[in-house]
Amino acid sequence: AAADRSAARRLVSCLMITLGAGMVEGSLLVNWAHGNAGGFVLRYAIEQLLPSLIWCTQDASLVAEAMGFEPQALLKNLEGREGASTLLAVGQCHAVRSVSA
Repeated sequence: AAADRSAARRLVSCLMITLGAGMVEGSLLVNWAHGNAGGFVLRYAIEQLLPSLIWCTQDASLVAEAMGFEPQALLKNLEGREGASTLLAVGQCHAVRSVSA
């Protein structure tokens, strides 16, 4: 029984780390001026849970469209130097998600 509780705690810990990293990743991608930015961050993180098991990522644009929003309005423009820095940070979050999953 103690081993089962320990395994359950480890599973929940990995799930929460994966979800948290997905939320950080989503927060880097979202345009916070949009009224549904928080909803996107949560949905994006949830959509990443299973793909994280095999080092994959659901595209942020697809998540935005599935929510009924134009990606150009909901997501940041990631062009240029600042965009490159953001994408590098997103890549780090992806790695954390995949390792913890």
